[in-house]
Amino acid sequence: MQKTVTACMICFVFKAKSYDKLGNSDKASEPFKELASIGQRQREGGTDNTLIAVEEGSSGNNQGLSDAYCLEALANKGLGNQEVA
Repeated sequence: MQKTVTACMICFVFKAKSYDKLGNSDKASEPFKELASIGQRQREGGTDNTLIAVEEGSSGNNQGLSDAYCLEALANKGLGNQEVA
């Protein structure tokens, strides 16, 4: 996984966990929903460089597709959708 995707995922997770720790559980789900949306858009239509700064490698679309699935899985896990994740 590329460093930029990893950094992006970490930022979203910390943001969500911070909201949760402050007692704002409604707001805590928003970063995970946004992360899932980014992953889905990336998976369906290619990379979404403006939102998450992913650069496609020379290995074709496989890395981007892998990153997209990883984003969606992390988001679903954060939202409590264990089976979907």
